[in-house]
Formats: sequence, structure tokens, C-alpha cells
Amino acid sequence: MTKSALGTVILFARVPRLGHGKQRLAASIGAVRTNQIYKIILRKTLRTVSLQLGWKTLLVLDPVSACSKPGSLFSSNGVNRLPRLDQRGKDLGRRMAAALRRAPPGPRVLIGADIVGLDPGSLRRALIACRRSEFVFGPVEDGGFWLVGCKRPPSLRCFDDIRWSRETTLKETVGKMPNAWRIAYADRLRDIDEVKDLLNSDFCPWIK
Repeated sequence: MTKSALGTVILFARVPRLGHGKQRLAASIGAVRTNQIYKIILRKTLRTVSLQLGWKTLLVLDPVSACSKPGSLFSSNGVNRLPRLDQRGKDLGRRMAAALRRAPPGPRVLIGADIVGLDPGSLRRALIACRRSEFVFGPVEDGGFWLVGCKRPPSLRCFDDIRWSRETTLKETVGKMPNAWRIAYADRLRDIDEVKDLLNSDFCPWIK
């Protein structure tokens, strides 16, 4: 099996910057602690995707220019060689669709950087599911999804008018897909958006 036989894993993430991202978590514990927690989870995610156990890895970041700062997580061994692109699009849905469209030919899955239970097996199973389904979704406990995958470039408008960060986000997204399409589901994992997500997970950043 060649390195890219399974397809491409796209890490869709913000480069850590104080006061940017994870606003619901920051409202409870502050921007400094939120940024620290995000860095810990992102570092673990980068280690996992950079293993490339049967897949290629593409980093789609906001912004790429921040990766070059001294001490950046993206300059560590195993990560600095990964290709990276800027996120493009007027809103979250368009940026996600554009990232999926810019991946190399073949199955591709897009993930965020806040999935505490991510492991190589989850990625491999999702990529395999892409081969026999038009779309694959990885559900999370709060009604959204941690992964979306497809076997060919999607429409740039495929995520238009989705209400993000809702209990109905995954249901709404799947509901936009044509009835004839086969939809598959990856492992159910947990993302970190609020304090309760930290408390309900095995992730304990305060002891790192």
C-alpha cells in the first residue's frame, strides 16, 4: 500500500492566536487559558495527522502566514514538511467546501483541530467509508460533526445556509444532500467547544 492509497486527510484549523477562536470556551475560562488548551489539542492532532498511515495530509489554515513565527507548532519535526494552504471563502461553509475541492484526487476527509479522541484508526475508517459513499460524517455529542468526507470534489455551495454550532447542525447538513446519495457515518467522537465538553471528556489540560 502506498502512502496515499487511502486518500487525503485535511486538517482545517486556526493557527493559535490569543483572542481568536473558541469564543464560547473563552467566555467561561478566559482567552489565555482557552489558547493554552487549544494549543495542546492542536499539537496532539498534528501528531496524529502527520503519521500519514496510508493517507496524505493537507493543512488548510487560517492564516498560513502565522505558521512561520518562532516556536510555531507547525515547524516541529514531522509537521514542517506537510503542504499547507490558506482558508478561502466568505463563511465557514464555503471555506470547508473550498478545502475539500482543493484536495488531491480521490477520497478526502476534513477535520477540525479540537477533537480530543482522534486516533489513526478513526481517520482510516472514515477514508475507507468515502470509497463507497458520496459523503461521510463524523458525529459529535452536541449534534454537529467533527469530520466530513467525500470521494470526489463537492459543490462549493454544499454547506450553504447551514446553522453552525447547533444541536441540529449534522441533521441539517445531511438533509441538504440529494436523497439518492449514500451517506455513511464515521466514529462518534467529542469536540471541545464549552467547559462542559472538557469536563465530560478524558482530556485534562491542567496536568500537561
